[in-house]
Amino acid sequence: MSNHSTTLQYWLGRHNAGDPAAMNELLRFSQDRVLDHIRARFRSFDRLRPYVDSQDVLVDVQAGIADAFRAEPVNDLMHFLRMTGRLARNRMVDLVRKYFGPHGAGTNELHRPPADGSGTPAPDRADPTDPGPSPEERALRAEVDQIIAELPPEHRDLFDLLDYTRLSRAEAAEALGVALSTLDRRWVAAREALRDRYGNDPPL
Repeated sequence: MSNHSTTLQYWLGRHNAGDPAAMNELLRFSQDRVLDHIRARFRSFDRLRPYVDSQDVLVDVQAGIADAFRAEPVNDLMHFLRMTGRLARNRMVDLVRKYFGPHGAGTNELHRPPADGSGTPAPDRADPTDPGPSPEERALRAEVDQIIAELPPEHRDLFDLLDYTRLSRAEAAEALGVALSTLDRRWVAAREALRDRYGNDPPL
């Protein structure tokens, strides 16, 4: 059972059959995907790094997965992947809003006077030639995440699998039970739907 999706499906079946060890195995086999998503977001929102660690975020998301399993039945692999993608996405959006909202610690640091009293804010990056994503770009990514959350399920599922959970196209097609060509066609439609909602090409 080397295939990631097949392994998750196996442990999901064991969980639904009452195996008490299955929850830990589900978390173990999904954590790399969730952590990939979190780390990808840290590359986009690198100013989160002084405030939170990717492993800490992973612990929060996995706790959310365990809570969700207790709150609702998880009937199939697609349900599980959709849920984990949503939890990871929501946690990262919450962090951006917490630290870079109007009263966030990160926003306040952008306007903090330098210690030398020169009146010019000190750069917050080691390499002044690499400015990194601006606060506006981070806000745009959070906005895109919110738009994705409001898309119809057939489109949102694809973003959960391919953008957030970071499955391969073949694994996503298997999870959905469709041919790869069908998945590719739906992915084009999902991105077009996001582009229509956003107004132009979104910063994915």
